[in-house]
Amino acid sequence: MKLTLIAILCLVATLYVSIGSAHHPCFHHPENVSCTDFTYAPVNCTNDLDTLCLNLTNVNYTACSIYKSCQSANASSGVCEPFSILADACQVDHMGNITAKGCKNYDGMCAPGSVVQQCTNMPPISYLITTLNASAEVIDMCNEMDMDDCAKCPFATSSTSVPMPCDVYLVYMRLCASMPTMKQCRPYKFMCDGILPLPKSAIGSVYCPYVTSNTTAVATTTSAPTTTSTSTTGTTSTTGTTSTTSTSSTTSTTGSSPTTSTSTTSTTTATPTTSTTSTTTASPSTTTTTTNHPSTGSISTPHQAVSMFLVLLVLLLLIIQ
Repeated sequence: MKLTLIAILCLVATLYVSIGSAHHPCFHHPENVSCTDFTYAPVNCTNDLDTLCLNLTNVNYTACSIYKSCQSANASSGVCEPFSILADACQVDHMGNITAKGCKNYDGMCAPGSVVQQCTNMPPISYLITTLNASAEVIDMCNEMDMDDCAKCPFATSSTSVPMPCDVYLVYMRLCASMPTMKQCRPYKFMCDGILPLPKSAIGSVYCPYVTSNTTAVATTTSAPTTTSTSTTGTTSTTGTTSTTSTSSTTSTTGSSPTTSTSTTSTTTATPTTSTTSTTTASPSTTTTTTNHPSTGSISTPHQAVSMFLVLLVLLLLIIQ
């Protein structure tokens, strides 16, 4: 009996904490200065994405395509950060209008006037096309030209007013990757610009297969060795890789018997001067930011107190037993 009571109390504590996270003040008043450092935990974002994308009606939405690709790539940073994917779903595709529960917390904390930094620091993918627009573009492109990827969507029997029952975002990106000059591919060109996050991400090869990141060419100029010649009393001094030849010729004439000293030629090979360029790579400075316990979307303070009380109660029952 006591063990059953303990199990029930533990379950109640867990449920109480979970429910409490949904009532955090920053979901309702994100304009408060105290919400600046509020953070919606990744596990909560993942739960919301599961709520949105495990629904058969939503599984083919753009954000769900990205979510699935990130899971396959085992990636969870950059465009695959759960909060960023949630932004794709709720801010770009407005999936909260379809499944309100999945976007309720995001729409609350990132509402207009919000000061929550997470909403700014983890935005949706730049120039992301909505599911409905991607579907309409695929229908238009496939009716205009027959391409292999068109077979993945029922474009011939679909309306442009509702998304097709297929991964329209992936199909749209693949069609434009093969035919980027088509007029419907302007959003694709923006999304897959080499300097933006998507093509450089872990899922870049899925959606932007032929795009490489822009690189800056660094021109290396090799200068010829500098030769300095100083003429001092028949001596030629060459610095660099040029041999130095010192020739001294003396003719002395005394009286009628000319005395000619032997001409001595001294060839000295100078050691080439090697110019050493010392490149010092500064160690990147590490900035340590100390955040004074930012509030998170997992547990709020009053619920922590209640949970602690329940845990102590469980321990007391164990002692009594």
